[in-house]
Amino acid sequence: MSKHRQARRGEGTAWLSADRLTDGFHCHWYAGESGGQLVEQADAATAKEAVAWGLVRTPRVRIRTRDGETQWAGTAPRPSTFAASWAPA
Repeated sequence: MSKHRQARRGEGTAWLSADRLTDGFHCHWYAGESGGQLVEQADAATAKEAVAWGLVRTPRVRIRTRDGETQWAGTAPRPSTFAASWAPA
């Protein structure tokens, strides 16, 4: 039997995705080895609420906006793979 430790605040990455049908956002926090373990999920009504949800959990937050662009919304340094940082509208 293997031991699984719970993710701690500050670990992993929050993935936020726009839902064009509901106009809201799906929020997922992944952590654990290789960042592949879903730790928590929720829905948010706005991008601003989704980003706030992610930042409570980790400084590494990425958001897929309604126009299909993926942007960095975290307070950790933006990875070079992200061309843009998210800013509230």
